[in-house]
Amino acid sequence: MKNTLITGYDRYYRQVLVKEIGGQGQQKLKKSKVLVIGAGGLGAPVLFYLAASGVGTLGVVDYDTVEMSNLQRQILYKTKDIGQIKVKAAKNTIKTLNPDVKVNTYNKKIITDADTNILSEYDIIIDGSDSIKLKNLIARKCVKVSKTLVTGSASTWEGQLFIYDPNNSVSCYSCIYGNQSNNNDNDCSHLGIVGTVTGMIGSMMASETIKNIVGLSSSLTNNLLIYDGLFNEFRKIFVPKNTTCRSCNYNL
Repeated sequence: MKNTLITGYDRYYRQVLVKEIGGQGQQKLKKSKVLVIGAGGLGAPVLFYLAASGVGTLGVVDYDTVEMSNLQRQILYKTKDIGQIKVKAAKNTIKTLNPDVKVNTYNKKIITDADTNILSEYDIIIDGSDSIKLKNLIARKCVKVSKTLVTGSASTWEGQLFIYDPNNSVSCYSCIYGNQSNNNDNDCSHLGIVGTVTGMIGSMMASETIKNIVGLSSSLTNNLLIYDGLFNEFRKIFVPKNTTCRSCNYNL
């Protein structure tokens, strides 16, 4: 009888074949710690792909419960999960996919600067939240503690992606939207969202995270990527440093 036991090598074999990753890159993934803020439309595919790729430790931050309307795009959850705490349901799905991944859950809402202290415990921060106010708070903390930040957003047919790399960036996320710090405008309950758009942006966020972990550079550092799902078009816009940015000029 064929031995169906899945070893670590078997699980990641196709990925190890990629020359830019290889065995050394896979070991880097295993040792990495990634924090995902928001386990919704963007966070769900991010968590799925990072767990599948072999990231050693995943932190999941969210304060919601699973609702029926989430299931159209938040692919971590099933109908049976409705009513459950999101981070708990997310952990169950991740562990079913890859039991070797350590999953830390934080059932909380990040509101103040003190709430962001958790970011210091991780190598890379992924922001899939839907609030510009929160995104600016996270951006400021990442600048302060020199953490790579992968930020995504999505609404209707459009998605955006931006990366802050403390070693190579001249601008941060707040250089783009810092003046809108009091807005919570990306609310899909009002604007609507196509589930495949969150899948596209979330997958790219995961891909950029993997590249960063294994030591590959990104063309999205200092550039905002805009995806138009209605016309299937991509644009990249260079983001210069905003001299009045509250995050870049944060008093360390």
